[in-house]
Amino acid sequence: MSRKYIKQQIFQDFVYPNNEVKQYDVDNIVHDLNENSVNGTVNSFSATTVSSSSITITYGTTWNLNNAEPWIRNSNNLAIYSIHMLAPGQDYFKPWRVVQSRSSLTTNLTTFTESGVTFTVTPSNVGLTTFTDGTYYFEVRFIGHRSIYPVCLSLNIVAPTPTPTPTPTRTPTLTPTSTPSITTTPTPTPTDTPTPTPTPNPVYEFSFCGRGNSVSEACNDAALNSRTFYSDCNAPSFGVGCFVYTDSGGTTPLTGYTNIFMNGANWDINSSTGQVTAYSSVQC
Repeated sequence: MSRKYIKQQIFQDFVYPNNEVKQYDVDNIVHDLNENSVNGTVNSFSATTVSSSSITITYGTTWNLNNAEPWIRNSNNLAIYSIHMLAPGQDYFKPWRVVQSRSSLTTNLTTFTESGVTFTVTPSNVGLTTFTDGTYYFEVRFIGHRSIYPVCLSLNIVAPTPTPTPTPTRTPTLTPTSTPSITTTPTPTPTDTPTPTPTPNPVYEFSFCGRGNSVSEACNDAALNSRTFYSDCNAPSFGVGCFVYTDSGGTTPLTGYTNIFMNGANWDINSSTGQVTAYSSVQC
């Protein structure tokens, strides 16, 4: 390396009052600096499916280590990149809300390329109730140990207006005409009393999720399988006490696992009920 870091060392000679002498150029405190930075390119990035309730993104990227120090997560995975999103009308300090990330079990990679990758974002992922027309901003952050290489993008998205459900027209029942020689009294038609329909609790969708019986299993599952889970809590209120489901109807709780990666963080859950019990002490 062309530059080195020389840390100041204090030597005490016990001569009052100048008993602290500052020294430099001591061999065992001279360190080489790795000033290289990872870099990367976004080869493609587009919204392939758009509605007021979800946006599906298809993209391709190339990550290069560039002789920099790699970032190895606590789960012993090589961090590649994360994707962050900002919707129209929102103002956040960076980094924005994470909607996708990538890591690899192979920790000695020097380059990583992929194409045709898709993921789906729902309004709850960014703290909204519905998607509207406007410019959506994205940032792909290529990750190294000592630096982040950001690539910023934007998509002008027009969310289609949902088609209203037509109101069914009731067909009138024909009343038969009685024979002139016989006088008939029509039997009154009983009126059905409508049964009130219970209002179901809302269920919110979360993408890029993972599950396992440890934090590392949940992180690896999210990186490899990018599962979709559901909850009775939306993204801003998601936490301890919320239930996690595997179906959009909110009838099948996630059971058999003690840890999940969901809403951009790791959580402990009850393996029998699927209820979130704590924010995990170890994060990806």
